[in-house]
Amino acid sequence: MDLFVWIPVPSGDVAAIGQVQQAVLAVLPLLKPVDDHLSPLWLTFIYQVLSYLPDGNGLFCKDPKSVAVQLDSIKLQDTGRSVASPKTSPIQGNGHSFVPAKAADAISKGGSLGKTVLPLGSSNPGVSIPEKKVTEELSAAFSEKLVKVVLELYQACPPATGATSLPDIVAAFGRCMATRRDIPMEKLWKTAANAFISVLRGALISDTPNIEHQVAQESLVASGTIRSRFWKEVVDVYEKFMVGACGRAVSLPVGVTIKPEILDAEELLENRVLCFLSDELLTSCQDAPREVLHRLVCVIDQCAARTSALPLASVTLLPAHCGRFSLSCLDKLFSLCSCKFESEEGPSRVIVSQIAIHVLIARCRAILHHFAEADKQIGDASYPEMSMCEVQFVLRELGKLVLHPLVVASLSIPLQRREADGNKKGQQLDTEVHNSSSLNNMNKSQREFGRAHLLVLYTSLCELITTRVSEVQELLQMLLKLVGIELGL
Repeated sequence: MDLFVWIPVPSGDVAAIGQVQQAVLAVLPLLKPVDDHLSPLWLTFIYQVLSYLPDGNGLFCKDPKSVAVQLDSIKLQDTGRSVASPKTSPIQGNGHSFVPAKAADAISKGGSLGKTVLPLGSSNPGVSIPEKKVTEELSAAFSEKLVKVVLELYQACPPATGATSLPDIVAAFGRCMATRRDIPMEKLWKTAANAFISVLRGALISDTPNIEHQVAQESLVASGTIRSRFWKEVVDVYEKFMVGACGRAVSLPVGVTIKPEILDAEELLENRVLCFLSDELLTSCQDAPREVLHRLVCVIDQCAARTSALPLASVTLLPAHCGRFSLSCLDKLFSLCSCKFESEEGPSRVIVSQIAIHVLIARCRAILHHFAEADKQIGDASYPEMSMCEVQFVLRELGKLVLHPLVVASLSIPLQRREADGNKKGQQLDTEVHNSSSLNNMNKSQREFGRAHLLVLYTSLCELITTRVSEVQELLQMLLKLVGIELGL
């Protein structure tokens, strides 16, 4: 099968996928190990398929000895115990292959095990994994179809195999998503982005105390090194895709255009990847290291910083969808820091909020300072609409933002209890800012210094006092009133 995959498409064939490769795509799903006693071959098969995706040449070693060792394992189990049960499967969750008794004897006598296939990141002193010496890559159309095959195999494989191969599946989908910059006309990055979300959604652990849900997910979550690699690959994918490709101007060949409806669909997909990160991934990550959480939050921050990081003359040249994506990322930063009712706040959400609040404050400080400096320079000239929308959005969201008590404590601000009349003023002003009564229903412990972020940004707010933009003046007046109420004035 491997030989057929790499057969080049005839020069006269105008089809994106050759007839031989189309047959390979139809046959590959049928080759999956079905019987329990063939389960040791699942990991080998998945890594073989992953090696056909872009930059996957080093994932699999095409050495017959590697497969022969696993087949020998199956024969030994068949002769000794008829059929291997799932509990004694040669592929374990720690990422190492089973070593049969015959091979163990050879190693003890100083022999060699051969070239056993292992996932990337595994370590075994008796195993070597030479890189596959194939420099050519398959067509984007073939890779796009192959992504669907990989997703189907992952959903059908045994739980232990799925947990072991998960980091490399995530990395492979990430490499396909990165083609957004190089070949934006192809569907490969879109299919890979949807598959990426589907795989991650099934691998996350929810904070919700649902016993059936947790039991179903225990088999999908590997521990130790493999889980650490999983989070590392997730961060790498988001850094390369969101920071490197999302919300940016697309470079197209001369004379090539993309239909508006296709551009709208691509923008929606980019926002779907962003929403999954902020609304699902960062709320179901209690097993992720704190460094990983910080990097994921910084991914959103880097995308939110694009408009304010540019000179005013350059902002006017940005395509409209770039500004919209930057504003969406800024909105997600506020959402990560926002406090809902305490009963709805899981431990992961609070930890992420404690990390995100410092990132958000730094971003707001930079945006407000950038506006204050630019306002002095442009004089009576008009301010770019994209930057004006950003500043107004920041000021408006700062007034709406209410922090969790544990998030307020992470700011390390010495605060005193406000007076009762201050609380009454705060309730009246909340109605004006939010135009709703959601925050008025919160109890006193939830509202206690929930706007401490305004105290941290007080100096930055004062820089805007001299602005001549009426919309900014009104929002600034509202925020300064909230600061006074927060101080009990």
